[in-house]
Amino acid sequence: MTVVGVTGLNSFLGAPGMGIVRALRLSGDRDLRIVGMDYSPFSDGLFSGSLDKAYVIPHPRRRRRFLERLKEINKVEKIDVIIPSLDEEVVLLSEMRDSIESLGIRCLIPESRCVSRVRDKASQIEFMRESGIPHPKSMIVTASSNLDEITRDMRFPVLIKCEDGAFPAFNEEELRILMRRLGRKKFVVQEYLKGDEYSICILAHPEGRIYGYVIQKKLGQSDIGSTLIGVVVERRDVLEISRDFVEKLGWIGPMELEFIGMRELYLTDVNLRFPAWVSLTAAAGVNLPYAVVQIALGRKYEIGRQRTGLAIVRAVEDLYVDIFDIFKYK
Repeated sequence: MTVVGVTGLNSFLGAPGMGIVRALRLSGDRDLRIVGMDYSPFSDGLFSGSLDKAYVIPHPRRRRRFLERLKEINKVEKIDVIIPSLDEEVVLLSEMRDSIESLGIRCLIPESRCVSRVRDKASQIEFMRESGIPHPKSMIVTASSNLDEITRDMRFPVLIKCEDGAFPAFNEEELRILMRRLGRKKFVVQEYLKGDEYSICILAHPEGRIYGYVIQKKLGQSDIGSTLIGVVVERRDVLEISRDFVEKLGWIGPMELEFIGMRELYLTDVNLRFPAWVSLTAAAGVNLPYAVVQIALGRKYEIGRQRTGLAIVRAVEDLYVDIFDIFKYK
């Protein structure tokens, strides 16, 4: 029996945890025991029926309590591999990797010095500049920056990016209001490009080598940028830029890169974990979550090639539970 811990089970908020669970189930491996963990007892994944056991855990911002809770769960479950679903968890687990592995838990993530190079939107832009990765014109600004300089160097509309997401601003006043409402110390202001949008789901191993991937073209998106409809395609330029990015970074583990453009593509966003549409990788013949489990445990696993033309259509499913069941998770 292999016990796999999966976090981030709130599909409504775009977390990829249930996509990871779905992919693991699609592997057909009956010796998998999947233990789900989330921060809210209201997360839909807790009631999906796809988990063997579920727990509520502290947010990774509560660093010490997060580790204590993981120790408590591990005493009961004896977790073999954990797959984090949120960027903040990847940052935390990379910093605490020795402590996590001392519990007997394996995780396929890079060292913290690698993660720190791309841990937030500003550091990602800095890395792309240093590495010569094609990306939209961008400025790193702070809450106290002179907006006159920004508006002089960039045309509206622009995107303002931080850890809360990406938000369009069509004039200086909207930009000012967004920065004040978001309340972050640092932002990326980026030119707004039009074109076809693509994303690639990657598993890198060993350092800087893409072990497996699936590329999708986005055909429909939600208001927060999550893919609602997408189709698996081959794009050599997406793969070449992604390989360059991953090799120069020396990444290990899951990652998603997002692109936009027509004749020329630009890297627009980096996520340090699997995307919400990760179950498409399993359906397309490249089961990346299952590959994480096998590689983390030191097992040989032959990854397949993606099946193009396969489309994903995201759906919303209503769940009906007894109100007392919501509060049974501890």
